[in-house]
Parts: sequence; C-alpha cells; structure tokens
Amino acid sequence: MILRLITRILGNSLALYLAVRFVPNFSFTQDWKILLIAGSILTVFNLFLKPLLKLISIPLIIVSLGLFSIIINILILWLMTKFFPDLIIVGFKAYLWGTIIISLTNWLIATLIKEPKKEN
Repeated sequence: MILRLITRILGNSLALYLAVRFVPNFSFTQDWKILLIAGSILTVFNLFLKPLLKLISIPLIIVSLGLFSIIINILILWLMTKFFPDLIIVGFKAYLWGTIIISLTNWLIATLIKEPKKEN
C-alpha cells in the first residue's frame, strides 16, 4: 500500500518533469524537491478529487465516449497551477499536451509495476 503510494508520487513527479521538459508553455520554476511535493499533491488530487469529478460527470463521459475525461484531467492540472504558483501553464495546447504526457507516463509506470496475480 505504502509502496504503491510512493510509486504514484514518484510517477507523477516524473510525469510533471517530462511535461515541463517537452511541452512548450509548461514550466516549473523550482528544484526537484518542490517537484516531488507537486507530484504528491497531484497524487492526492488523482486519488480523491478525480474519482469524485468522474462520478459527477458520468453522463458527460458517456455522451462524449470518454473524451470528457481529458477535460477532467485538464481541470486537475489547472487546479495544480492554483496550488503551485511555480507551475506555469499557458494556453489550452499546453494543458492538453501536459495532460497527455502525464496520463501516458502514469499508464506506463502502472503497466511496468503491475503486481503479478497470485495463483492458489
């Protein structure tokens, strides 16, 4: 449980770093320690806020065939900029590409670290 949480925090920190590195108009003006704290906050948002937002917006997610989930992820990133003034994201394209990079990084890490199923 704790190892999974630490993995998510490190994964979100890495994802934010990759977004800062590769997405224009997506920047972070602090060092790696603050980036770890930002990854922690993003993990908390993803664990608690994101499921609530998805539950509330189930009809929109169904009607859009799941594409509204991208808007929810963008909203989470926008909230991150409000909690961390050092995280600067300018423009919809930066939010969109940042969301894509963060989602792909988290998916890749979850796939690589997946625990093997126990057989009886």
